[in-house]
Amino acid sequence: VKHPLEGKVWSVSEKRLIDVEELKAQVLKSDYVAVGETHDTIAHHRIQAKILNWFVIEEKTINTVFEMLLEKQV
Repeated sequence: VKHPLEGKVWSVSEKRLIDVEELKAQVLKSDYVAVGETHDTIAHHRIQAKILNWFVIEEKTINTVFEMLLEKQV
């Protein structure tokens, strides 16, 4: 069963839901981006992958930190 907030993005700074294009614009102009998720929610992991892919497509250099990875996954 899909959660009613699945696929929605909350902007902490604007205190409102934003669409994916707004998120992309904000992410690509930011120096730092913190992305959180519920660990057992695949939809959250898909959004994280999409965000990382935006940097690849735009050929922008980023430093990325992942928590909860095993050493063999790095």
